[in-house]
Amino acid sequence: MKNLEKTMESASGTVFLYCSRKDEESISLFTSAAEHTGRRLLRREDCQALGPAVLASTSDKNAIFAAPSMMGFLNRYLEACPAKQRHLLIHAHAAHEAIRSMSLVFHDFWEERQVRIEDFCIG
Repeated sequence: MKNLEKTMESASGTVFLYCSRKDEESISLFTSAAEHTGRRLLRREDCQALGPAVLASTSDKNAIFAAPSMMGFLNRYLEACPAKQRHLLIHAHAAHEAIRSMSLVFHDFWEERQVRIEDFCIG
């Protein structure tokens, strides 16, 4: 848990969290780490009601659960964020997964926007 918190603290901008919606262990760990690091946690559903530009201007200490279906929102959010922020995506996956559970399109989305990607192995 401490490594997850240290990883979150290393980002000056938003921490994006990616895991399966059914992965209760990762969701719980991400939620706890966000609370311990003073980040405002936003679930996918929370983002539907918020404008990306408004959200980007409210806090640089956000933690947002991200999904490939949100790429339009995420793109507008990142464009609205201050330029000098260093954002981070934490990708949770099970120890037995031999390959990434993230699609290449979603992975490339983050790389093209210079968001650092950290893998977080569960179990």
